Amino acid sequence: MSHQEGGRALKLVRPRVIRIAFAVLALPVSDQNGLTPEKALQIAESQNPEIRSAQARADAEDSLVSSASWLERPKLGLMQEQNLNNMQLSMGPMTSWSITQEIKFPAKYFASRSAQSARAEAALSASEDKRLEIRSRALSAYYAWYSAQRTAALLAAQRE
Repeated sequence: MSHQEGGRALKLVRPRVIRIAFAVLALPVSDQNGLTPEKALQIAESQNPEIRSAQARADAEDSLVSSASWLERPKLGLMQEQNLNNMQLSMGPMTSWSITQEIKFPAKYFASRSAQSARAEAALSASEDKRLEIRSRALSAYYAWYSAQRTAALLAAQRE
C-alpha cells in the first residue's frame, strides 16, 4: 500500500470514528445505574461534612447577632449580716438584695451588633464558597469518571 492510498484510507476512517464519538457523547450523561450530574451534586452536597460544618458555623455566627447588643453580666446580690451584737439582734437581722448592671455607652452596643452581623455574613459567604468548591470538585470528578467510562466504551467498540 502506497503512502497516498494509506492517507486516503485514514481519511475515510477518521470521519467514521468522529461520527461514532459524537454519537456516543451525544447520549444522555448518565451511567447504567442512573447516576447523572444532578444526582452526583445532590449526593455531594447532602453528604459532605465540610459543607455541613461550614453551614453550622454560619448558623452559630448568625445566632449571636441578636445577643451581641444585649446588656452583659447582670449581678444579683444578697447581703445578710452575721455576728450581730445585742442591739442589732433586738432590731432584727438585716438582709438586703441588690441587682446591678454595667451599662456601656449605647454606640458600643450598636458597634458590637454591627461587627457580629459582619462576622455572620462572612461565615455565610465562606459556607457558600465551600459549597461551590465541593460542587466544582464533584462535577469534575463525575465528568472525569464519565469520560473514562465513555473512552473505555469507545475502545471496546473499536476492538469489536
